[in-house]
Amino acid sequence: MHAKTTAALLAAGLLLAAAADAATLKFATFEPQQGMPARNNYAPWFEKVEKDSQGTLTFQKFWGGALSRAPNKQFELMMNGIQDMAMTLPSYTQALFPEFSVFELPFTFANAVEGGTVMWKMFEQGHLSGLEKVKVVAIYNNGNSALHINRKIAKLEDLKGLKVRTAGPEEADLVKTLGAAPVAMAIGQVAESLHRGVIDGTLNGWSANSTFKITPLIKSHYEAPFGVRTFFLSIRKDAYDALPEAARKAIDNNSGLATSRAFSTSFDRENNVTREEALKDSARNVIVPSNAEMDGLRKTFRPQHEEWIKSRANGKRVYDALQKILAETRARS
Repeated sequence: MHAKTTAALLAAGLLLAAAADAATLKFATFEPQQGMPARNNYAPWFEKVEKDSQGTLTFQKFWGGALSRAPNKQFELMMNGIQDMAMTLPSYTQALFPEFSVFELPFTFANAVEGGTVMWKMFEQGHLSGLEKVKVVAIYNNGNSALHINRKIAKLEDLKGLKVRTAGPEEADLVKTLGAAPVAMAIGQVAESLHRGVIDGTLNGWSANSTFKITPLIKSHYEAPFGVRTFFLSIRKDAYDALPEAARKAIDNNSGLATSRAFSTSFDRENNVTREEALKDSARNVIVPSNAEMDGLRKTFRPQHEEWIKSRANGKRVYDALQKILAETRARS
């Protein structure tokens, strides 16, 4: 009994010592702590990594823009050492991540998990630049965007002249093609801008409507595969390299394709829930194009794909790689 007690005390002492010496990574995001990404993706990931690190790592979290509310500043703040870890939206800083915009082209992915699978494999195969100084945990997306409008519409032609929020050049081109006026805006500003009449609608994923309190201001939804928004979760490389071996191993074991798919799957689930709520709400209408209308839209947006390829020196190589990996992914599913 004495030997067992001694062993237990020694083990407890080692754990306490490890906890006292644990490294800390600072994570910050503009997203709210109560939102789906925080609840279903980040918080469980932090908990799992801390547990797997055997007491060598803790995370200090700054939610809801506690360090910065600007989505386009998250990567910069991480690289400048204000925080060690960030969720980055490449669409807000395309100059830093030029190839990522190919994922945003309309009529590319069927859902978020398909997109997350292809994105990680594109990264593995060296098709995505701008990530050389970070440890990439996951590359994922929020599923296809839909149009969410503050008035009743019956068809796409009703969008003409309306002001619609967009997050990047590909979204802006899409909205222009539909005859509406794109307004560049961070997602956190959408609800207030709809309320004040600055915009008439927004192009974003279904899950963002609940996360950023947009739903009460919307009367119509037009659903088509209008393109996904990509995110990546990463750690500044020097901060990662300075971690104890057990901490790095815990992060490595919880990074990659499986994590990218899991994060993307959370968005698919939330999108389905939010969409079903809209379908059941008599105050809103959800417009889904017929197969013939969908074929017409696919043709309408084909020039956007062709322009993406032509406007970049490596456009054809990157686009062809995406299509190859996508075809392989679909063949396995």
